[in-house]
Amino acid sequence: MGTCFCQAMPMSSRCWCFFTGLDCGTIFGGPTGIWIAERLALADRLSASELVLSGSAAARLCAWWGLGILSRIAGRYGARGR
Repeated sequence: MGTCFCQAMPMSSRCWCFFTGLDCGTIFGGPTGIWIAERLALADRLSASELVLSGSAAARLCAWWGLGILSRIAGRYGARGR
């Protein structure tokens, strides 16, 4: 399938990728976990820590996915002006 786009980036960009995932997981972990648990009807089966952990993982995944798309768009259209 390929490697993570963060591994192919220079070190400074990988740092941004790490901190984006960390911030997004910390800030949006709780609300995302609650939203996912309610959508899947799992709210009564999961503890609070499991909700936050699963929400954090989902929020980070979405953030990294979004960064990957932005990276591809910037790589494709950013080089045209040169």
